[in-house]
Amino acid sequence: MTGMTIESFARDLETRFGHKFVETIESGRVRDYLAALDATAPDADRPEPGTPVPPLFLLTLARQRRPHLAQSTGGGGVNAGDTFRFLAEARVGDRITVTCTVTEIVEKTGKRDMLRATVHFDYVNQHGTKIAERDNTLMRWATA
Repeated sequence: MTGMTIESFARDLETRFGHKFVETIESGRVRDYLAALDATAPDADRPEPGTPVPPLFLLTLARQRRPHLAQSTGGGGVNAGDTFRFLAEARVGDRITVTCTVTEIVEKTGKRDMLRATVHFDYVNQHGTKIAERDNTLMRWATA
């Protein structure tokens, strides 16, 4: 695998996910999310504190954009899927702590060699209640 090893991928993932993210669910951010979905809910224009948010809004938390991935690693990558488990509602005003753990990195060989990683996310609100879990699969490949 040219330009990429399991060790370098693990270091990259640790840099990206190896700490807790703490974010407050803000009304404006929920409004923008609902507008992007073309939501017609009665509170879509101004969600009040305590208003439940759509479960997949949690995807907007703990995000890091990496526009130069191909240049820095000599390859590219994609999100290869998510599995969610929703345990309680998230609400406008909640302070959410997202903890990420890399649970697996596997080398896949074939026509194009790749690395597959699974990252587990726990979402916990300010009351200590786990509101969701997510397993995210990422694929990374090297250029020849």
